[in-house]
Amino acid sequence: PIAPEKSCSLTVSYCCDQTAFSDLQVKLYRIAEVSADLSYTLTRSFEATGLVFHEIKTTGEWNVACSTLEAHILANDLAPDATAVTDREGQAGFDALKSGMYLAIVHQPAQDDLRCRFDPALIPLPGLGQDGRWQYQVSVNAKGEVLPPVDPDEEVELKILKLWKGDENPNNRPKNIEVEIFCEGTSYK
Repeated sequence: PIAPEKSCSLTVSYCCDQTAFSDLQVKLYRIAEVSADLSYTLTRSFEATGLVFHEIKTTGEWNVACSTLEAHILANDLAPDATAVTDREGQAGFDALKSGMYLAIVHQPAQDDLRCRFDPALIPLPGLGQDGRWQYQVSVNAKGEVLPPVDPDEEVELKILKLWKGDENPNNRPKNIEVEIFCEGTSYK
């Protein structure tokens, strides 16, 4: 069993293509509490998502869970439980964390001419070490992907997530919505 009352620490590294991304603001949200028998219970802020962690089995399902959590954070304007800024080595450190499941989020960073996208990371604290013991000081590497350069004249595809506030009756939603896209502060399309 784990000791859920024990304090945890977390270090998240943001490195991509052998480049460390410094000065990134990392937002950390405590999504769920964990019990000694490793049962996760959503925190009050995330109860409405209805996620059940023990039912998530595939990478695709974990990705959907991350998207659901991000949308919930945006829709409810939730403040992070902790924030940190990455150092020269691309590492963000968090101390005195309660045990549970956390979501770490950063926005698309650029370092010199390199642009990268880091996936949101769901991180359990404590984490299971390679020796099969619970680790209360956890270090993880965020999954990063180099983004190709964009030709300013080339069209790109954008995905837009519309969040409905006060959505008691989803049948009252319009069949479509109009979205205005801005490019560098000017209406584009």
